[in-house]
Amino acid sequence: MAVTSAAILLTAALFAAPLLVLGVRLRVHHAFELVAGYNRSSPEERAKYDIEGLANHLGNGLLTLGCLLLGGAASYVLGQEGLAWIALGLFVGCAFLIVVGGQKFLPAAQHPAPGRPVGSLQRGLRRILPVRAFDAIEAGTRQWWIECSCGARRDLWEAGGIRYKAVGEPRMWGRCPSCEKATWQRVHRKVADPTDAVA
Repeated sequence: MAVTSAAILLTAALFAAPLLVLGVRLRVHHAFELVAGYNRSSPEERAKYDIEGLANHLGNGLLTLGCLLLGGAASYVLGQEGLAWIALGLFVGCAFLIVVGGQKFLPAAQHPAPGRPVGSLQRGLRRILPVRAFDAIEAGTRQWWIECSCGARRDLWEAGGIRYKAVGEPRMWGRCPSCEKATWQRVHRKVADPTDAVA
């Protein structure tokens, strides 16, 4: 049993070590050259990445995966099979979130083509909804502003949000591209005013 336990821990360590090393290099040392796609891009293309955000995202994700792998193996060896299965589930979920969450740092999200959905939820809805339904959601969302306390405001759709057949004026947490602060921003309907005209 001791040999089996040692083998399990050694195997987990061998798989976790590269994840932890890469995570530290990306998160702490900002080794941007390790990011696939970015490292072979031209200087013009690299400028379109939010590379610091992407490196931090990938670094945090890889560190989490490494810790989950070690924690799951240790739980199994200690006879806590329930915790081991939970760690496995979290490992798979975290890997999925790394891939999906990383999309917002890529050039397509940072500099979307005209008319292209910028938010991950927008892109997902475009894939699964009929064109007519998706166009209605876009038109409804474009009736709203999202406004920072600094006074800067954006079209909610262009900011990646969705608000369709809704009432009230909620607040949404996000980073303002004008003041570059993460704040609670007010969402309110556009009014028939020359200064509020939709471009």
